[in-house]
Amino acid sequence: MQINNIIINIINNQNIFKLIPQNIIVDTRKSLSLSREDSLITISKAIDLGRYLKSNYVLYSIISGNQKVKLKYN
Repeated sequence: MQINNIIINIINNQNIFKLIPQNIIVDTRKSLSLSREDSLITISKAIDLGRYLKSNYVLYSIISGNQKVKLKYN
């Protein structure tokens, strides 16, 4: 399971925030001419995307590390 899916599942299970569906984010990225290879590496691009979608919050993080490490969550 990818880390993105783990984070999405954790946030969804908390029932505090409502996440924007991935297909809407993909369509919006296309509308803003952000390619799939553009990983929103700058916080300003992430904020622009959030504003365009009229989001109340933007979760922005950079995750790096050893892919051999296994992440467990409950």
